[in-house]
Amino acid sequence: MRLSERARLLTTTAQLLRSQWRTRDEIRAYQRRRLIEHLRYAVANVPFYADTGIAAAGIRSIEDLRRFPVVTKADIQERAEHFLSRAVDARTLFWSRSSGVTGEPTATYFDDDSWLLTKHALKARRVLSDTKAPGQRVLIMSERESVAAARSWLATLLKPLLDLRSMSLIDPLGANARELAAFRPTIVYGFPSYLLALAEAVRTERLTMPRVPLIYTSSEVLTEPARHALTAAYGGRVVDVYGSTEFKEIAVQCRHGRYHVNFESVYVESVAEEPDAPPRLLVTTLVNKAMPLIRYELGDTGKLTDDDCACGRRSPQLVELHGRLSETLSFPDGTRVSPYLLTTAIEQQAKVRHFRIVHEQPSSLRIETLAKPALSAADRSGLETSLRKLVPADVALRFVELTDRGAHGKRRAVSREF
Repeated sequence: MRLSERARLLTTTAQLLRSQWRTRDEIRAYQRRRLIEHLRYAVANVPFYADTGIAAAGIRSIEDLRRFPVVTKADIQERAEHFLSRAVDARTLFWSRSSGVTGEPTATYFDDDSWLLTKHALKARRVLSDTKAPGQRVLIMSERESVAAARSWLATLLKPLLDLRSMSLIDPLGANARELAAFRPTIVYGFPSYLLALAEAVRTERLTMPRVPLIYTSSEVLTEPARHALTAAYGGRVVDVYGSTEFKEIAVQCRHGRYHVNFESVYVESVAEEPDAPPRLLVTTLVNKAMPLIRYELGDTGKLTDDDCACGRRSPQLVELHGRLSETLSFPDGTRVSPYLLTTAIEQQAKVRHFRIVHEQPSSLRIETLAKPALSAADRSGLETSLRKLVPADVALRFVELTDRGAHGKRRAVSREF
């Protein structure tokens, strides 16, 4: 990280540490101003929104947001270039690629400022807000095979306060369990299912399980049984982070369990089409000028409230939050694998446009892929190697190359047939 980048990150993080304590009126005024700015920017610079015929001069209030169409992942997959701003240089953009549970990988692009804020500074604020004493030992579970990059930004910023390490989820569970026991972290960050499997591996290896005061979870739905199991296994407080690839961290739990929206970066709507239907969550970016997604439907449901919170924050809160559950894969030898590990491995292959993982027999997985252009022999070999690292050695992997994704109804990326 260059000195200028570090300075920008420090400045932005300091601003966020202050802004989280704004009054409710200040938050509303900020969101109104930023939302109007971005709506006007989108209709002036983004082909998809320019085609709506909405005039920038006619956007004067938050209510004008309702004039914009709801956007889904399918819209971006079909017309990705129409969501990119003409006012940015595509060569300078950052990007993230993920499929969630749909098996339809989607790339989201970010300009430099929005990437620094959403990818780095908001995370730094979260850690600094929860860390009251120096000398914390932080262990991050990375789904990437190479974990060197996971150290750079946060380690550089927080070096006086934290000893930051990361481990690859692709590495053997036993080896990671030994590293956890030896490092004795005071903070861990990872998928709920993997953190539980890691704690079980510590017991299997007959190691001493360290007490971890702070456990961050993300990427999977955190069920109440999983929360209680994590608290029992690690002995600390569980803080869940709700987010998405398209916007990064959307809301974070405070000490009182409330999901506070990161109002600095997103505007969230809760929309119910029918009185008895669970309200859908629609998210609009307030910062990303590269791909300014407006009223983007994540596929989750929840409600918004402005109730007071004992933590002192007055930002909007998400309640009755229900995400997209994914079923953990269980194999005959007792191994349990988070589906997010498998889907992330496939998403690294940029040619794949659609995939599905089918647990067809207790010791057999069927991997269906639709790639454009078609995967080469080297591509298939690399993909198989990545997946082999994540499942027991006796699990058969059967690859099926699709020529069409079939029915366009929403299907799960990981499913079971037995």
